[in-house]
Amino acid sequence: MILPGPRLLPALAVWCALGLPCAVSPAFATAWTGAGLALGAAAAGDLAAALLRRRVKAERRAEERMAVGVEHEVEITLINPNRRSLRVRVTDAIPDRMESGDFPWSGTLPGTGRLMVAARVRPSSRGEANFGLIHVEEISPLGLWARRHRSGAPSLTRVYPDYGPVLRLALLAVSHRESQMGIRRLNRPGMSREFRQLRDYQDGDTLSRVDWKATSRAMHLVSRDYEEQRNQTVILAIDCGRRLSARDGALTQFDH
Repeated sequence: MILPGPRLLPALAVWCALGLPCAVSPAFATAWTGAGLALGAAAAGDLAAALLRRRVKAERRAEERMAVGVEHEVEITLINPNRRSLRVRVTDAIPDRMESGDFPWSGTLPGTGRLMVAARVRPSSRGEANFGLIHVEEISPLGLWARRHRSGAPSLTRVYPDYGPVLRLALLAVSHRESQMGIRRLNRPGMSREFRQLRDYQDGDTLSRVDWKATSRAMHLVSRDYEEQRNQTVILAIDCGRRLSARDGALTQFDH
């Protein structure tokens, strides 16, 4: 697709403005007509040069798995098969569930060379994310025309919940650094009959807790300390209802 470039419309506006003196004095008509013919010839030659150039190729490399709410990098490689450098404007067809502030990208491609563009994307919801074709806009040598086309191939990325914080906490637990997670070990008085240790009698202890043999040896009241049973079955239930689909910031409450 061929469209007007960034310099064609301003050039036409200047040429139309130069036609105003012709209404006052016919002597400027010849110069104005010559300027129009020169602009038309330049536009025709610039259009032919843009059509004769080979198209720029674009290739995308994206991660197969991404985490929701986390920035990821998408690399786009631009290949210029022409000998001369040219200006391009690139926009990637990112999925609707992703956000990026790095597109559109504009720059100059060297002749017979390649350039890698790194863009940051942030998924906003889980599921499959389909990348479309890459939109490339090539600017003609004089900047009067722009040729748009699509390149590359579609790609599929799956977006999962962000397990990074969970993994970091798991590594801290493995290395016995629970204090950095805000976890403190406290001895909770158990109601079961699993013996833990002997300790001095405290106000509020029942007589069933008193160890009379240890009391006779120590000559003061000694109580037994119990702890909770550890071999218990714990069931964790996650609410996946519609109420947790409400957004809390950039993520849903379920993702949080």
